[in-house]
Amino acid sequence: MKGSAVHCENLTKTFGETTAVEDVSFDLKRGDILALVGPSGCGKTTLLRLIAGFEVPDNGAAYIGGKPVVNEKKFVPPEKRDVGIVFQNYALFPHLDVSENIAYGLSSKGSQREKRIGEMLTLIGLEDYGSKMPHELSGGEQQRVALARALAPDPEILLLDEPFSNLDADLRTRIRSEVRDILKRTKASVIFVTHDQDEALFMGDRVGVMNEGKVVQVDKPEDIFHYPIDPFVANFIGTADFIDGKINGQETVETEIGNLLYHGEHPSGKSVDVMVRPDFIDIEPMQNGVGEIVDRVFRGMHYLYKIRLPSGITVRTLKHHTEKYELGTNVTFKLASEHEVICFHKK
Repeated sequence: MKGSAVHCENLTKTFGETTAVEDVSFDLKRGDILALVGPSGCGKTTLLRLIAGFEVPDNGAAYIGGKPVVNEKKFVPPEKRDVGIVFQNYALFPHLDVSENIAYGLSSKGSQREKRIGEMLTLIGLEDYGSKMPHELSGGEQQRVALARALAPDPEILLLDEPFSNLDADLRTRIRSEVRDILKRTKASVIFVTHDQDEALFMGDRVGVMNEGKVVQVDKPEDIFHYPIDPFVANFIGTADFIDGKINGQETVETEIGNLLYHGEHPSGKSVDVMVRPDFIDIEPMQNGVGEIVDRVFRGMHYLYKIRLPSGITVRTLKHHTEKYELGTNVTFKLASEHEVICFHKK
């Protein structure tokens, strides 16, 4: 817990017979961004509301800045938790101008107050927008003002609940880059909720994947992509296919596309599900190849090919847009570079 911005222990919240958050524990270091990602209804927003104090957990405890804010004996109300929040709709006050919106949560007065407003306007790149009203701003500008208002009191923790969901795709990509830069410059400690896997991988120093109320895995973006803890994480973060395999000694797993190097430790002879991502395997046309191309999707820079194996299972692979193969072409497989596949024990 030392050095933590947020520490949660076994948080659980039910609504009637529905368990929204179940036995969730994690730790967020100061200055880090944790991106929480998962399907709709998995409990992301409820977990955020438990940390903010908008919901009371049935069990568990939470600490902000090392201080308990909720446990079996204590409940600190939201306004005393030193938490900044940016909602999906930004929730700017329509009757207040930009400067007044930013100043809303500040306790300082006079010149100190004006100095802080100026600092925030500079931080978000809207120095000349202080007197503008919210309706005069674009969606991206409103989003930055909401962020500045949340950051102005210098909170211990900043919670962002799908803050880019109302932006169109191009603006969303640009704004999230700007926001991450702002957050890093201010060394903010952030929990960022999204349902978009690409956004989670981009925004998070660490990524937490939620499913059915549980935090299944928390890891660095690269590790959660390359080393998912179970098939759900593998499928949710990126694109994954699964083929049957049998562990063949300490280094390879035997599959119908050949013997593949694998990561981790498994007993020899063990039957496993082998995860292959489209960029893990490569194909080459071969008359007696074990796979047959059954679908091809053009995606600009590359083609996504679907290949049917003798078992009837299909796997996908990426090829450069100059490598166009016809449907029905037989292919053989090899691992791209020195990738090691991930194996999961069969249930």
